Amino acid sequence: MYKFLVVLSCILVASCAESDNDNPLDISENSLNDSIFNRAKWDIKENNTYVYRKYMMDDIVYNDTIRDLNKQQILNLLGEPNRVNENHIYYLIDETRLIFWPLHTTMVVFRFNDKDEVVWIKIHK
Repeated sequence: MYKFLVVLSCILVASCAESDNDNPLDISENSLNDSIFNRAKWDIKENNTYVYRKYMMDDIVYNDTIRDLNKQQILNLLGEPNRVNENHIYYLIDETRLIFWPLHTTMVVFRFNDKDEVVWIKIHK
């Protein structure tokens, strides 16, 4: 049992370690281009992970033009959401897993009123 806990602890520490690609001070030309919403890149998925969504997230959440769209226009723009719940739609941005268990999930959530207008857009972690 003790060996299992040691191995599990090592896996958790390794999964939480920062990689060199997550350097917030890296402001290369590519990283600036990736931070602007691009529909083609929005859908790119590798190994069940959306590659570019975490870079585009702020452009979605803080974009006044997107806030002026209705529900159908947002669905047309962003595609099929990962989850729908009453007047909320959820788009998966990033997820860290330990085998099958999600350790950390980031989603962009849209809330709509009865007229399908955006009430708010939030980042849910």
